[in-house]
Amino acid sequence: MPESIQGGLGKLASLVASHDIFLDAGDDATAAKAIWLATSGAVEGLAGAPPTALAWLKSQDFKPSSRKVALVPDAKGGLAGAVLGAAPTRRGGAPADPMAEPEGLVGLLPPALPTGTYRLSSPVHSADLAAVAWGLGAYRDRRYKSSSGDAVPKLVMPERADDERVRAIVDGVSFGRDLVNMPSNDLGPADLA
Repeated sequence: MPESIQGGLGKLASLVASHDIFLDAGDDATAAKAIWLATSGAVEGLAGAPPTALAWLKSQDFKPSSRKVALVPDAKGGLAGAVLGAAPTRRGGAPADPMAEPEGLVGLLPPALPTGTYRLSSPVHSADLAAVAWGLGAYRDRRYKSSSGDAVPKLVMPERADDERVRAIVDGVSFGRDLVNMPSNDLGPADLA
């Protein structure tokens, strides 16, 4: 956020926090759990998924329909990653849900996943859209809650994503949400000055 805006908005400027949900590719990216996007409608079509993950999904009779999420264990019983069903459903040749692009559906994952660090392991057409969707899905307004709740899962910024652009979009939308969600008694002239 530009310094001129930060100085003029007092306590509100501190509410924007995309730095809490994204990690740079070099920051502990190897330990990040995988996210596979199932775009073909079949488990066998998961690009880059290990055979153990495919076997687990088959044993659970997982059908990767749009918006469906499955957690995949590793060999030690921990979490290896997650699969997001992103197979387009069609009605009469047209998409049944025009908002069901795989990159946009990534925004469903932050509230569905346990705390941790994740990385996109499947190729995406728009890394920026996937990262923005994650950031918008991770938004939580906890200022007026007695506890801060669970930590939000973090995403390793996809390689082809424009880090600065993604963070600017997520910060801007989050700031707007903060203003909308804030009670009017906390939005007086002194608070905005």
